[in-house]
Amino acid sequence: MVVNPAHTPNWDLVADVVNSCSRVYRSAKQCRHRYESVIIPREEGRMMFDMTPRKQRKQKGIYKMV
Repeated sequence: MVVNPAHTPNWDLVADVVNSCSRVYRSAKQCRHRYESVIIPREEGRMMFDMTPRKQRKQKGIYKMV
């Protein structure tokens, strides 16, 4: 993914910026992993939908759809 050695990402700097504007702490390693596993696939169009599982609502009433 790196085209030029001068363009290598500084993950420590990225982690500092993320932690300054976010409530969740992320280390440099976590930032790199998120970029490689979530951001790049999303930009390439491989991830078309959110992969996080969501809770299903319980259906109220007597009759339930099967």
